[in-house]
Amino acid sequence: MIERRKLSELESAQDIPSSPASASCTHCPLYTAIRTTHGIAGSMTLALGASECVSYVSDMGRDPVTGRCPTASVMMDWNDMTFGAESKLREAFAELMAEFSPEAVFIVTTCIPEITNEDVDVLADSLSAEYGVPVAAVHTAHYQQELSAGTAGVLAACAALMEPGAEKSDRINVIGESERSFRTTELCRILTDAGVLFGVYLPHSSVSALRGAAGASLNLVTGPDGLALAAEMERRFGVPYFYFAP
Repeated sequence: MIERRKLSELESAQDIPSSPASASCTHCPLYTAIRTTHGIAGSMTLALGASECVSYVSDMGRDPVTGRCPTASVMMDWNDMTFGAESKLREAFAELMAEFSPEAVFIVTTCIPEITNEDVDVLADSLSAEYGVPVAAVHTAHYQQELSAGTAGVLAACAALMEPGAEKSDRINVIGESERSFRTTELCRILTDAGVLFGVYLPHSSVSALRGAAGASLNLVTGPDGLALAAEMERRFGVPYFYFAP
């Protein structure tokens, strides 16, 4: 239990009891969203919000050799909060495309643009049509979501990266677990022995692999974070899913 103390008893920052809120957004769905987008090779991310939220994400996942980071930040000021951040987002998106040419882009919101009702879904569709690449919006409003919502939101947004005319196959997609982790399970051994072939693994995949994910015959969901994507793929592409949580 955290010790309760009066303000008059505190002399320095070190006197303030530690809590999850004192860590840089490790308690926030923005954190899990950014971590999840980093697992989609070929994509980049634009994080939109106040400086307190997005200033640190540009260093997450930075390559120690090249110095490249798959995440860029768009910091909202008072003017953006009042009149909207669309122009700033469009400018940042243009710079990102010119410099990095990603195959897909995730626009991840935070609490402030959610409160001000920034319409990133419409903007994502507009940018996708303009630049010819998939652009998906991911909403991470911490005031109404739990930590895991970031991962679930990114996985659900991956449906926008899939092509409806993908060639059909008998392969099974695994949603909710990496290939390395799934390969160690008894379920994987049984399915492999039965001759089952696997398609994409999420949350770790690539933009190019996701293009053909809608051609699978079944989605095997191994965790609750993948249920929204599985339901969307069934609705949009007719791919059924089976929920099996080991």
